[in-house]
Amino acid sequence: MGLTGSFSLLIRSENLDLDKVTKSIGLKPTASKKKGDLISKAMNQSMQDNLWQYQVKYGGSENSNNILFIKYQNNDYEVMYL
Repeated sequence: MGLTGSFSLLIRSENLDLDKVTKSIGLKPTASKKKGDLISKAMNQSMQDNLWQYQVKYGGSENSNNILFIKYQNNDYEVMYL
């Protein structure tokens, strides 16, 4: 049996344009939150910034040969699979 776990890419910023990140990277986020969104009802906590997250779960060997590389340069994203 191979390794199991997950990998998450999180991008956070007060001025983050969630739609632009999605379009630029070409991946639909597995989670996203906007500034002011409630994150804990019990503690009455809300997001202080915007969050875009993409999570990949892996187990065994099915994903062991796929490497996702994301480069951010000049306000644009480039996605490569190696």
